[in-house]
Amino acid sequence: MSASTAINLWILRWRRAVLALLCLYAGVVAATSWQLPQYNHRAWSMLEGAPADVWALAQTPDGYLWLGTGTGLYRFDGMQFEHFEPPRERPFASNNITALGVAPDGALWIGFLLGGVSVLRDGDLRHHSVEDGAPGGMVLAFEHDADGATWVASRDGFRRYDGHRWE
Repeated sequence: MSASTAINLWILRWRRAVLALLCLYAGVVAATSWQLPQYNHRAWSMLEGAPADVWALAQTPDGYLWLGTGTGLYRFDGMQFEHFEPPRERPFASNNITALGVAPDGALWIGFLLGGVSVLRDGDLRHHSVEDGAPGGMVLAFEHDADGATWVASRDGFRRYDGHRWE
């Protein structure tokens, strides 16, 4: 056997030994570090009451996760889903909720497929229709600026609500 063949054979064995040690180390790390008991993973499906077509998600400061769907608004407390029913005298513009946003004061902004916006603040629900100046067309997103105004992106463009009127 030539010297270069012997060196190549030695390098190959050295690489295999290093690879075996790395695999052993990775197995030890995975067995100790990645199986921490405080982590919990769970999936929710329609069998557990999760809505089928979620289009928007937002979490309010009280910890609730809100889901905007094609069948209305849902609230999730970490254990179960609850369908939110607006007051009968003030129904939503539509059951097709396409956007959710949380204002700095904790209010939940709700946007609809065919335009219009509702705001749920401290249990009180207020509606802003297209006739009031709220955006028309599918509402896509909400953002809140440093001045306290709410910006709404929709298929028709952007609208700004300063707390009193739409621009």
